[in-house]
Amino acid sequence: MKRAVRRARMYAARISLVVAVASAACGGDDAGSAAPGCVEVDPQCTPAFDPTWDNVYEFVIGQSCGGSEGVACHGGEGKQGGLVLYPQTQAFQELLGGSLGHGARVLPGNAACSVLVERLATTDRSRWMPYGAGMRLSERERCAVERWIDQGAAE
Repeated sequence: MKRAVRRARMYAARISLVVAVASAACGGDDAGSAAPGCVEVDPQCTPAFDPTWDNVYEFVIGQSCGGSEGVACHGGEGKQGGLVLYPQTQAFQELLGGSLGHGARVLPGNAACSVLVERLATTDRSRWMPYGAGMRLSERERCAVERWIDQGAAE
């Protein structure tokens, strides 16, 4: 019995630590700079299209990541990193945490700390998405994705 209580307390302490670290990681400072692990987003940017999930999927994810036939890197056959972004309904679920408990790649209301935005913004060729030379999104396309997330990432 004592062992079970001790394990439960250790588990609770670990969860508290993880939550505290995660909260601090995306806090930012008073100057408005991004916290470690987060990227700068421009709230004044001009999106390439209306920032809705349907448009984000149609103009970005469906064309660059999931593929209309499911054969792209994150298509039904590609499954890179275990992430499947095809069809559209599955893509939405996967980005927000997935049915298999994968980590969320989109944090609704927080584009700056969303993995998706970090991967779209990075200059590290081994991490940037969409993968491949010449596949970068325009600033306006990335702006639309960021706006969709900051507005709550609704389906």
